[in-house]
Amino acid sequence: MPVLELSASEWLSIISHAKKWLTNLRRAKESRKEESKEAIRAVITAIRKTTLYLRQAEQEGKSYEREEGLSMEWTRLSFKLEDLGLKDLARKCMLKGKYWADPKTIDSKTLERAEMKLSEVEALAASLLEEFSNDS
Repeated sequence: MPVLELSASEWLSIISHAKKWLTNLRRAKESRKEESKEAIRAVITAIRKTTLYLRQAEQEGKSYEREEGLSMEWTRLSFKLEDLGLKDLARKCMLKGKYWADPKTIDSKTLERAEMKLSEVEALAASLLEEFSNDS
C-alpha cells in the first residue's frame, strides 16, 4: 500500500481537534479521563494485535477468524472513540474495521486518503495519550 504523508493543514486539523478534546477533558470527571485513557490504550493494543497478525499471515497464511476478530475490535473501538469525541481517530478505526471485514470494500484511494497505515494511527493515538498524560 502506498504511503501518503499528512499535509500541514491535515496535521493542524488533527492537532486542533486533539487540543479541543484535551481542553474539554481537563474539565471532565475523573471517570471520563480514565475512560479516555483506556480507549486510547486500546487503540495501541489493537494496532499491536494487527501487526502481529500481519506478520503471522506472511509466514503461515491468512486466517478468517483472526481477521473477523480484528474487524470487530476496530469497529468497537471506533464506537467508543466516537462517544468520547475523538472523531478523527474513530474514523480511522471504523475504516480499519471495515477493511478487515472485507478488504475489497475499500478501494486503495480511500485507504490512502484515510491514512490507514498502522503506524499513522498509532502515532495519533500515542500523541493523544502523551498530551493527556502531560495534562494530568
